[in-house]
Amino acid sequence: MAKQGIKRNVILRPPSFLGVARIVAQTELMVIVPKLLGETFAFYDCLPYPPRYRPTR
Repeated sequence: MAKQGIKRNVILRPPSFLGVARIVAQTELMVIVPKLLGETFAFYDCLPYPPRYRPTR
């Protein structure tokens, strides 16, 4: 991300990955999760995968 000029701004640290799908689906936040978990969320239609938008700089 730093190579692309994108600054990380951590605003939430959930205790587990279980709630992140709902948080991301209902906000403009993004989450970085392991690939298998992201694919699982996408399979069950919890999150768009890959993301449908590009981050702004």
